[in-house]
Amino acid sequence: MTAPSQRARLTRLTVGVAVAMLSCHPRSGVAALAKRGLASAFAFEKAVAPPVSAPPEKVCEPVFPYLDGEPSDESLSVGDTSNGRVVHAKALGECDAVAILPKQKARDLAYGSSELVDMLEEAGATLFQETGTRLWIGNIGKRGGGDIPFSVSHNAGRDADVALSYLDAQGKPVDPPDLVPLGKDGWSSDHKLSLDAKRSWITVRALVTSKRGDVEYVFLSDPLRKKLLTWARDHGEKPSVVERAAEVLKQPAGAAPHDDHLHVRIYCGARDVGAGCVDTGTPRAPTAAEVATRNEKVKAALSALEAKSADTRARGTLRLALLGEARHLDSLRPLLDDPAPSVRHAVVSAFSHLGSDSDTKSFADRFLKETDPSVRERMVLAAAILGGESGGRLLRVAIETPDPPDGSEVMGPVPLPLVSTQATEPRPRPLGLSLSIDLLDGGSLASPLPRSARSVRAFAVAVAGRADRIEPIPALVALLGDGDATLREAAAESLALVTNHRFGDAWGDGSDATARASAKGRYEALWKKLGKSPRNAWVLAGFAAAGYKVRAVDKTSAWELVRATTAEPHLGYNARELLARIAEEPRADVTSPADEACAYYLRVFLDKRRFHLDKPPQTVVRACTVSKRI
Repeated sequence: MTAPSQRARLTRLTVGVAVAMLSCHPRSGVAALAKRGLASAFAFEKAVAPPVSAPPEKVCEPVFPYLDGEPSDESLSVGDTSNGRVVHAKALGECDAVAILPKQKARDLAYGSSELVDMLEEAGATLFQETGTRLWIGNIGKRGGGDIPFSVSHNAGRDADVALSYLDAQGKPVDPPDLVPLGKDGWSSDHKLSLDAKRSWITVRALVTSKRGDVEYVFLSDPLRKKLLTWARDHGEKPSVVERAAEVLKQPAGAAPHDDHLHVRIYCGARDVGAGCVDTGTPRAPTAAEVATRNEKVKAALSALEAKSADTRARGTLRLALLGEARHLDSLRPLLDDPAPSVRHAVVSAFSHLGSDSDTKSFADRFLKETDPSVRERMVLAAAILGGESGGRLLRVAIETPDPPDGSEVMGPVPLPLVSTQATEPRPRPLGLSLSIDLLDGGSLASPLPRSARSVRAFAVAVAGRADRIEPIPALVALLGDGDATLREAAAESLALVTNHRFGDAWGDGSDATARASAKGRYEALWKKLGKSPRNAWVLAGFAAAGYKVRAVDKTSAWELVRATTAEPHLGYNARELLARIAEEPRADVTSPADEACAYYLRVFLDKRRFHLDKPPQTVVRACTVSKRI
């Protein structure tokens, strides 16, 4: 396995640059947020009440590190479509020509980049003008972007689900009740609806010829794709348009066939590229406008590093990280000693995503001297992201360092970021999951510690379980004998994840001290046995102890790992991490329900074009509770 190109690395690493809150923060500005350990490219400024029909949850508007002179009201798509965010997302407006399907409308997922929303509204207007019927839309994305439970993409405002057009049993146009799947013959399973190739083609034609954005894909199942293109050719549509449509209409590999909707994805626009937008999938040469915009933003960010204002220096630092400018890390090194904590926090964040494990020594040397807890916390996260022995030692030191007796290091409600494995590195490498997890919305797995107990030490305990380093294990084992029940519980949880073994069931107040001591002894014995082994050996031993025949981290173990996704949480976590590495995916989604993860990875490894595996054993299929459509 070769080291990834810089472009591939940018796809996965460049876009997130600091920890942000899971809940919304009332203050804006990098300097203000840094006081709470939240200096980031995106933090949350305010809660926006969703429509009455939406689920009762806060909607967080991201705050972007604008450079001086930039307009602060334009929509910006940042990061890639699976890990990104969208700033100033535009809401799709319903009218006679465009509407949102009822189920999807209730989800309040009608937000995207202005380019995408404009394209959808334009396509609806075209369809209405030519046929007098509406274009129906499914999920676009959340306000602010980020993960949604209905898709692994739709994060950065550049993806939308567009309903197919249907005919009823009498051949008359009809509005869809939902995204209705169609078989290879173009009919629904109950034969009440069939594909309206004409109207569906009009929608595709409007999208691929739009001047408002550049379509990268329109995902659709192969049989339905053929019907649309055949209709277009048979009815004299422009050959150039048909050819363009044929290029972007694709049945996606390793995913559902998309037989119930058109999944539209557009490329980053010039403004987006200047904000750190990353295209994945089909490569294309950047336009002159994109190159010019990117160069302009890099130059402005570098100039910001020399500004008198600490807030401006921090924003310039974060913008360089979002742009993936690893070549300018030497310009950032002096700012590790900047007098402003917000700037130091931003610089450590930038190194987290642009640096290498050799940079963790710089943080380890500074960790105990650093006076600001938010910067120390970010150093802990950087150690987990970059890895290496220095990173592992920093984590151990942070775990072994008691909190100050005056409580000065108690942190605010900073959620726990997840750490995954970069599959395309020449060795397993933990990484902060770029935008949606590490840095922008802080991840979906909240810290196991109550907010009143959040501290740098507690944060290090929690992060160590996801850092892919064995150096912190002795410090975590020692905490199993600590008098603080909360720390004991957090240490036990991290030990289960990092060792892939769970000893002991209860660690809180009132738990049996003898049982705790026995479990602690078992971890000590495991360290004595495996302490000099690479972490893969720990993980494989854990699967073996649980009865799973996972003998190597390669595709020969894929089916057993898929089965293990539904096992105990520590086994399921590690199974997903290894599956993501084997599949060479940038991230493992460890927050979705186990049955969904099992079904997802079953689909991935059934792809004969990539893995050439035999059919999965029935034990795997049963474990996944797979539906007939998978």
